[in-house]
Amino acid sequence: MKSRVPYSQQFTPDQTPLNRLLPILRQAPDDPTKLREAVASAFFKETASPSKLAGNTIISLKTYGILDEKGSHSDFGKELIVCQGNETAAYPLIAKRILLKLDGIGIVESLREMQQAGVRADLKSLPVELGKRGIKASQNSSDLSGVLNWLRQAAVLNGYNVDELVYGDLIGTHVGMLQILKTLEVGEVAFLRAMVALNITDWVPYNVVCTHAEDLYPGEIHFNWKDVVGKILYPLQKAGLIEIRKKEKMSKETPAGRGGKVTDVRPTKKFENEVSVPLLEPMYKSAGFSKIREILSLSMVDLVARIKQAGDNHERGKALEHFTVRLCQLLDLEFMGWRETDIAIAGGGEIDAMFHSARLIYSRWQIQCKVGAISLEAVAKEVGMQKVSLANVILIVGTERATESAITYRNKVISKSNLNIILIDGLALDRVIKNPGEMFAVLKQQAFDALKLKPVPLGMKERTALS
Repeated sequence: MKSRVPYSQQFTPDQTPLNRLLPILRQAPDDPTKLREAVASAFFKETASPSKLAGNTIISLKTYGILDEKGSHSDFGKELIVCQGNETAAYPLIAKRILLKLDGIGIVESLREMQQAGVRADLKSLPVELGKRGIKASQNSSDLSGVLNWLRQAAVLNGYNVDELVYGDLIGTHVGMLQILKTLEVGEVAFLRAMVALNITDWVPYNVVCTHAEDLYPGEIHFNWKDVVGKILYPLQKAGLIEIRKKEKMSKETPAGRGGKVTDVRPTKKFENEVSVPLLEPMYKSAGFSKIREILSLSMVDLVARIKQAGDNHERGKALEHFTVRLCQLLDLEFMGWRETDIAIAGGGEIDAMFHSARLIYSRWQIQCKVGAISLEAVAKEVGMQKVSLANVILIVGTERATESAITYRNKVISKSNLNIILIDGLALDRVIKNPGEMFAVLKQQAFDALKLKPVPLGMKERTALS
């Protein structure tokens, strides 16, 4: 399910500046014909088709929710008109509308991801990147240009760079999170992100979260295990983001408040509202899911049971999609696209899902989920797709054991290329379902196997032998 860059033809800060547009909107409250004539006269009288261009403006005003379908002022339109004479107050209103009501968050998040990955943003590259994330831009980029210019007027963007503070303030649901995260240390933020990735809703041993954080961010995060409680847990408890539960004291004779050791943590409502959902929202929304909390409440066991059932293929497909997003949430990956069939992306075939990450190095993940065993043909098909998708990781998940021929083929490809192929078959899948933290144990084992399969360059062998 793709979203679109909002229709913005003949509605831009340059073509229809607010200091001239708002008075026109005020003077023609409920007369679409009169409004169209006024817009045509004010902005397009020197063009070959004033009425046609003004009609585009009216469509844009309806798209933005400034006019309702009948052409009358909407509640938002009335709020905007009040800003007549103080247009700088109107720009944030339009930007907020774009972000929260017109899928603008996806555009801004794409720009942030491009910057993190070192991808240059312009009107040629941005539509391509948006398309990978399930957001369709018009061929001539004029709609996208209009949206970007409204966001620039509100200072959300400076060129193609995002002002995090202005962005956070306008989104609102992110404000609390941004303010809190600014005061936290890197290790504390990593701990929170690991809780989000693990989808923790109840008491869990804190060392499980720490281990997952270190696995998520190798080379970036390494906890001092002797001081996790003081340096990580207590500050997060003070910030109101987690609760701490201590073990019962071994000795009943010690003074109250002493003798018990911290063992478990769980998130607070503040964590859910200001950290968990805001962090996950861009990924889930770009994946086409608006009921984030509903999907998060589904257990992995339930999702796999729905995938394995044979009665309803539509339900099975939905469960497979939910499961895939949850799996990549576990790895803190960012969503790119569903069921890609575009020749430029999949070479005429179909890829279940694409994810990527800019942590340490840029990695692109090509995902395939199979009900049943992972066969040689399934692995070979994904390897063929990779030549077009340019993924450097192929992740294939199956509900039953991988065949011997599939494993043999996977090993052969790994030994002769720089491609990484991960097979999570029935046995490994059961481990992950029982304990999501096991995901990294599975990945590490396969990485270790791949290390042994990679041939050592001849020159290195000679130097090793001489030493």
